[in-house]
Amino acid sequence: MIVSILSFMLFFSANQQVWFDFEGNREFQTGGYVTSTNCMTGDGSAILTESSDWAANGWSHRLEIIIQNDTGQALINYPVQIDLKEVPPELFDIARVDGNDLRLYTQSGSLIPNYWLEYYDFITKKGFFWFRLPSLPAGNTSVHLYFGNSEAAPIGSWQDIFTWSNPVEGAFLSWPSPITGAIIPFVDNTSFVAGDATPVNLPSNQVTSINVEQGAISSTGPYSFGAAPDTFDIPLPYSMAGTTFVFPGHRYDDSFEFYSPLGVANVSISSNTTIDYNFQVSDASALTLDFNIPEESYKIESDLPIVVFHRTESGDGYPLVPASTELWGGATGSVHVAALNDNTSVTAYYSDGSSQNITVNSNTYVTLNRSGNQGDGPAIHLTADGPIGAISSGDGDGGDAVTFYPSELLSQEFIFPRNGEYLFISTREPYTHCEILSQDGTTVLTTALSTAYAPPHPDIIYLTSYLQAGNRLSCTKPVVAYFEDQITDDERHLLSVKDHRPLAWPPLNYGVTNYAVQSHFQQGPGWVETPNYELPYLFTSWDDIVFYEPTSMPENTSIGYLVSQNNGFNWMYFDGEQWMPAPDSSYANSSLWLQYAFEFLPPSPQLKLKIILEGDGQKTPVQGPISFNYDYQEGAGQFVIEPIESPQYQGQAFTINIEAQDEDGRLLTGFESRVILSLNNANPISPSLSPEFIRGKTSFRVVIVDPGEEVEIIITDGTTSARSNSFDVNQLDISRLIIATGDQQWGLKNEPLPNPLVVQVLNENDRPVAYQKVLFTKDEGAGYFDDNKTEMEVVTDFDGFAQVDFTPSLGINTVRAEVEGLEPVQFLIRGVDGQLVDRKDAIGSNGCNTNSGNSSSGTLPIVLLLFALALPNLLKLRH
Repeated sequence: MIVSILSFMLFFSANQQVWFDFEGNREFQTGGYVTSTNCMTGDGSAILTESSDWAANGWSHRLEIIIQNDTGQALINYPVQIDLKEVPPELFDIARVDGNDLRLYTQSGSLIPNYWLEYYDFITKKGFFWFRLPSLPAGNTSVHLYFGNSEAAPIGSWQDIFTWSNPVEGAFLSWPSPITGAIIPFVDNTSFVAGDATPVNLPSNQVTSINVEQGAISSTGPYSFGAAPDTFDIPLPYSMAGTTFVFPGHRYDDSFEFYSPLGVANVSISSNTTIDYNFQVSDASALTLDFNIPEESYKIESDLPIVVFHRTESGDGYPLVPASTELWGGATGSVHVAALNDNTSVTAYYSDGSSQNITVNSNTYVTLNRSGNQGDGPAIHLTADGPIGAISSGDGDGGDAVTFYPSELLSQEFIFPRNGEYLFISTREPYTHCEILSQDGTTVLTTALSTAYAPPHPDIIYLTSYLQAGNRLSCTKPVVAYFEDQITDDERHLLSVKDHRPLAWPPLNYGVTNYAVQSHFQQGPGWVETPNYELPYLFTSWDDIVFYEPTSMPENTSIGYLVSQNNGFNWMYFDGEQWMPAPDSSYANSSLWLQYAFEFLPPSPQLKLKIILEGDGQKTPVQGPISFNYDYQEGAGQFVIEPIESPQYQGQAFTINIEAQDEDGRLLTGFESRVILSLNNANPISPSLSPEFIRGKTSFRVVIVDPGEEVEIIITDGTTSARSNSFDVNQLDISRLIIATGDQQWGLKNEPLPNPLVVQVLNENDRPVAYQKVLFTKDEGAGYFDDNKTEMEVVTDFDGFAQVDFTPSLGINTVRAEVEGLEPVQFLIRGVDGQLVDRKDAIGSNGCNTNSGNSSSGTLPIVLLLFALALPNLLKLRH
């Protein structure tokens, strides 16, 4: 049995019931079901087309990412980073604002559990995420990134990406002789191996003293490492490996340590455009090169990725990072910028909102006009039209310089390996929140919020307390962090959770297939046309239309309807007053509108529906079976219209009474049809179709819009016609517009008011005037009417009422109602936050709602009248 789920029906006098069931043609139906390419029918319903092989039910969209592995071998548990600036920007419009609904699936439809959303900003449309497969084969691998689920909870963490069951090579210790260092891992029981030494298991909540020698470092997870010598800084993580470096030669007696993790590297180092050295770095071997660079820039180029550490006799020691067009850092001392190419334009954005433009040539470097002492300088963001490198050096004590980082090296989680004097943090985003936690990460020791200059300016945090070895630094957004060693007074870098990782060459490439986003269901609008139904009987009127399970409209989906009575040659919609030609599908009526207006369809014996489906991609609306009813009774022998007084007045409703009689003048108590109304002068009359006769009689109100003399009302049921007596319709000017109800309401902000805003139009006889256009306009506040409109035009009903629903914003809202030629009126509404106080004394907020007036969704008095006429039939059970 089909169960009705939309049962708002006004009349139940149908003598015939017909079905559109989306299965096939029934009796008297021709043409079959026709769909747009993004819709489909079957199993008794119509839906938007679903994408094939959809793995994440409840997610609305996905895109396909192709990972290109040209290393010639499978990469085992290799961390892959995806920069979200490379994906279509629609992702940020569809996904949650925090990105927590991003999910990654294999091409076969399995969720990839090793996933971490490192950073996500839907405003700037930037972000990074990481994933790891047990094996990433050589060649191309396809994965699907799903998004668009507001209910999704966050998953994944950096531990899923940067911890391994067995030690993985991911850094090089460049110090040329054995050294005792301080190390603390980010996770408990990290296995750490330096060079040929025996693996050491490290507890995560304490700093461990460890003796290490120069060589490659393998570990099962990230760590922080520091040592006492002046020119020691950090082990060189493979995250800093590259093939092109450019830096200022700001000191003298320079010394470089090179390491090539992936084979014999052919390397050149040059200054002032002259090649000074060409040499090879053996596979998995260190090479030290002493080279006194003049005070100019230098560049290092290699055919394989290498890591490089630079030292000078003056006490500087720092890692080199690959040249980039965007760098982040700060003025802990003097800042020097070098460029790979001549005439490189560089802009330095400072954390105080100022900036500086410079031009850098390849044979020298430029010192910025902003500097610091003991880290008191500004944070700096450098952008350039060519690759650059930069350092900050000489803060007034100690000797170490620090390197400016490219964006991909910024991070959020760090640990202090040694006690610090001060902490300098350069943030990429304003309002970055950082906190220092205890060694076990359970106690917050101090917090700080960065400055709030808008990008491209960086922002800054400067701290001097709780910088003890083992304490953790955690920030809400990616940052560059330097600290000054409390013992040596040297500025040093901090290793992050993502620095220790394996290296692949050539680097992985990736791209989005067709640079396109795919939705779970087609978003539409799509459409389905039903067969054409042609009635074989003596047709009198349409009765009602009913929608059955599985008809449904999930959130953010809709179904609209157009009607044709000539086999789809023309389509119609109901405009609130009458059926009109539809210019396009956007005029489609909702199901409730169609149910209300169905009986007012012109009495033509053909019917065809066009069903318009639209969704958000996550879900689809479902149109289930549809039934409709019609009357096909025989016509009356004659109609008698009770005399109409003259004059009547334009726009002012009056009652007409009609009887259906046989040819001998006897009342036809079984006559239950309707009649069509028109005027002898062709002017409009409303309604144009009467209510059903009840026991041969009907009485209802009509409105004649235009004045006229010797007007006659003509009625017909298709076979029998009748005319009323002649009467005049006098012009009567409208005189005033008044507020009926709804003024001075209190309501929750961003929630519809409990009562509509209602006005009434009166004529000079103080009688209500129908079919007058009333314009409602929101003046003060940010409230809105239906569909987020700030203006809405409504036509008055038979009782002169016009009404709208309104949603207030916080505070005072005013709405103006006006009719051309009349003094406007104004509603005063207050939107409040939180619990709404019961203000029964406030006008318009006592729960008393008018039973008259129009809204954007129906003509209330007509509905109530028709519903009252149909009430006895509501108690009948229909199948």
